[in-house]
Amino acid sequence: MALKIFFLLSLLTAYVVSDTCVTYDFEENFDNLFSSHGTCSNIPSSLWTIKEYSDFRLASPNDHSTKFITPSVHGQVNCISSFHLTMHSGGVFEFNVYVEPAEIGDHIQIMAFSDEPDSFSTITGLSFINYFTGWHTASFSVVGAASYRGYIALFSMASPNATILVDSFHYTPPGVDGSSCQIYSSKMVLKTFILFSFFVSCVISDSCVTYNFEEGFNDLFGYYGSCNSFPLWRLSDYKSLPLNTPNEHSTKFITPETSWISCASSFNFTMNAGGSIEFNIYMEQTDSLDQVYLMAYHIGPDGIDFVIGMEVVRHQTGWDTVKMPLGGPRTFTGYVSIFGYSARNSKVLIDSFRYIPPGVDASSCQIYG
Repeated sequence: MALKIFFLLSLLTAYVVSDTCVTYDFEENFDNLFSSHGTCSNIPSSLWTIKEYSDFRLASPNDHSTKFITPSVHGQVNCISSFHLTMHSGGVFEFNVYVEPAEIGDHIQIMAFSDEPDSFSTITGLSFINYFTGWHTASFSVVGAASYRGYIALFSMASPNATILVDSFHYTPPGVDGSSCQIYSSKMVLKTFILFSFFVSCVISDSCVTYNFEEGFNDLFGYYGSCNSFPLWRLSDYKSLPLNTPNEHSTKFITPETSWISCASSFNFTMNAGGSIEFNIYMEQTDSLDQVYLMAYHIGPDGIDFVIGMEVVRHQTGWDTVKMPLGGPRTFTGYVSIFGYSARNSKVLIDSFRYIPPGVDASSCQIYG
């Protein structure tokens, strides 16, 4: 069977209530198990299409592999969402992909979402692949609740001369031996892709960006982009907390609405591949769901936004500076979206952030004077 749910007697349900691994190789039931539901229904995009290696110039990565999926339309976003499965915080997805980029914007973006009934659908994991040629295993872990219902969405942009395809994937829950989750009878020989390792040439700019929430928050941040439908982070004053500020000139911060996933998207600014964004974050956790998702977006063609950087902040106590490296094109316009959750007795706050272009001395990008 194309969809293997180990140790289950029935393959009739796509929603897996199990602590076992799940594999899929696109040999069967693609049209029944994948569609434009979830996040793919919210953007103008084309579906991926299924093809056979026998009709393609590329040899399959395994003797038992005969089919793959690839973007159906060149030059625009393609998106498809998977069947639902049970995910666990700390579980790992591995996707076997082939990429031959022809232009800067060619890429695959793989995102995991929680999708529990009567709750917000939230991003729980992500991998972004570009600037690589050949076969790779894109590996990323997921966060979230101990166990939850979720799905995978595959995004791609492929120019006419690019080759982008996905052969198969598997999900391994925490504590399960990955060797028991084989997609094919013999293991594929692939390189391991490290999430957000970008070997790209960079354009050096001397224009850093800093922001400290002292003024202009309501004018410079909003619900747009991926923050649509989420409550906005709340601006607050350090006088309301028994907490020392990280700088004597700092008086304000933002924090999520209590017990709600909050989101805020920033003003647009120029970024460069190889640059980084640093966030000054304070956390006192009382709940396993307390966390901050930091995501940087490139505003692409036709208003479609692409993730070019991501960091997840969990299990932190006290102040920390969280650094998010950036991929993407050499120079582009983008913005930052900040997702966060804070339980009633927890403290989750962001004091400030700064963008440091590649090749620029960080000491020249001071947030406070």
